[in-house]
Amino acid sequence: TALCIGGLPLHSPGRAATDALASGSFAQRLQTALNSGSEQGIEAVVAPELLPTLARRYQAFRNDFPGLAWAVRPAAPLADGRSTFLVTVKGATTVQGVSYQLQSEERLAIRAEAGRLAAQDVTSQEALLRSGKRTLQVTMGIPDVVLTGTRYEIDLLVDEPLGRAMLAGG
Repeated sequence: TALCIGGLPLHSPGRAATDALASGSFAQRLQTALNSGSEQGIEAVVAPELLPTLARRYQAFRNDFPGLAWAVRPAAPLADGRSTFLVTVKGATTVQGVSYQLQSEERLAIRAEAGRLAAQDVTSQEALLRSGKRTLQVTMGIPDVVLTGTRYEIDLLVDEPLGRAMLAGG
């Protein structure tokens, strides 16, 4: 997960809060804080009630992937008027001699209070963790619409045989 926040309850912000978020200044402040690598940077953009959990998760994530690079940019608002942001993160790490590359993108609906993150909803998320030098070519079959509480299938077709390599998903 890019922001490593997890789902928090979100209430639709007022018009002034939405305009402030849409301006991009909050996105820039959040990006700078995430790239700072320090808990103090996070303190500047996160509400005090969220800080203990977020700071702990942020540091754990940075320990797993020490060279993370974050990008945060405003995105199109949701149908209900909430402002959203695209948060992308890239990083690499080596564990027991195996190199891993992480690429992740989340679309977040964020509520800010007093210029700080107060709540957020993850509206979409895609993360890829890979090892090896070659990019794996796959075709995904996913439903266009899913209903809450409904089971559905996702088909992942590998375009070329893997040989002795392994593929896992969840």
